Amino acid sequence: MKIDFALLQELSEEFKELDAEWFWDTLDGETDILDVVNAILKNKFQNAAGIKMNLNLAAEYKARAYDLETRDRSYNNQLMKIMEMTKQTKILSPLATVSKRKGVESIVITDEEKIPSQLCNVVTSPDKSAIKRLLQQGEMIDGAELTRGSETVSIRRK
Repeated sequence: MKIDFALLQELSEEFKELDAEWFWDTLDGETDILDVVNAILKNKFQNAAGIKMNLNLAAEYKARAYDLETRDRSYNNQLMKIMEMTKQTKILSPLATVSKRKGVESIVITDEEKIPSQLCNVVTSPDKSAIKRLLQQGEMIDGAELTRGSETVSIRRK
């Protein structure tokens, strides 16, 4: 339905002296305005329900994704435990090859004040990439040390 706003304006001026109930009864008799209003309201309510449903689904899926990620970490932990108990670094399976992988090296800044200024970014935060590179080359840097994360599981699908 299309609204003829010019006609609506004209009729509103003509019927403005009527009380509200009479105004809407008369306007509805001359136009389809209440049908249009009802259609808009119906669409609005359906849209609001759709918004609510999608927000609820998004929250439900986010929680489900978190549960699945937790379960996935548990599977990795179980595989790691099996590998440690059997003293294996690799498991060959018809489904995949599971192998131990060293943890990723990361840098821990123990004291930002001790990091030389040439290894700091302009925002006065340590340049972790440069510090990591130098630490990997064996240089000692006050205020930083190189650590290795926990071993992880690598899975290649066949």
